[in-house]
Amino acid sequence: MSGLFQLGRRPLPWLLPHWQRLWRAQRDGRLGHALLLTGPAGTGKRLFADLFSAALKCPGSGDDGVPCGQCHDCTLAAAGHHPDIVRVRPETDSKSPEIKVDAIRALVHGESLTAQGGGRKVIQISPAEAMNVHAANSLLKTLEEPAPSTLLMLLSEDASRLPATVRSRCQRIEVPAPAERDAVPWLEQHLASLPRERARAAPALLLRLAHGAPLRALTLVDSDWLEVREAGLTAFLEVG
Repeated sequence: MSGLFQLGRRPLPWLLPHWQRLWRAQRDGRLGHALLLTGPAGTGKRLFADLFSAALKCPGSGDDGVPCGQCHDCTLAAAGHHPDIVRVRPETDSKSPEIKVDAIRALVHGESLTAQGGGRKVIQISPAEAMNVHAANSLLKTLEEPAPSTLLMLLSEDASRLPATVRSRCQRIEVPAPAERDAVPWLEQHLASLPRERARAAPALLLRLAHGAPLRALTLVDSDWLEVREAGLTAFLEVG
């Protein structure tokens, strides 16, 4: 979760309605035990999950749920070391990276679901579709009998690959690519803070190249992809 607040402490503008709805539910004691955030890569699912997790642990979160970014809990969350915010990822030392049953069993076992500092414990599983069938079945038991102080956040680019029994027990939050009118101003703001030589491409062009995913568009600025594209276009024009 390193760099959590680099893009600001507020939710991304196209995800603000989701944030407001969930924070109202949290404030009123109506927040469910499991959320399923689903949508294409680069639209802000992970940032949303990280920021919401930090907000749940921050004692200075206001009525709008925005974490203060300065307290001990926020510092731990930003560094990725908060004991009550756990992230589950696929094992990468296998030919087919997946989340195995042992990883889920370790999470759902008794004390692992209890927050060390009081309040909620947040468990993020990403990508949720990487769970093998045994891991998904193990998680299902917790979804059916949830711990009251635990919030499960499943992040997925393709929720159809999750068992229907898992999907049906989560509150589904769709995170599609935002409208250009929402994404371009946000990109302009962040590109303006970069050195001029790094922010050469127009925000609208970057967004189109990233298939409408704003966070993916930002990564193009620091890659060689734009140079390769420009060289290819130059070569094509020279042939003509």
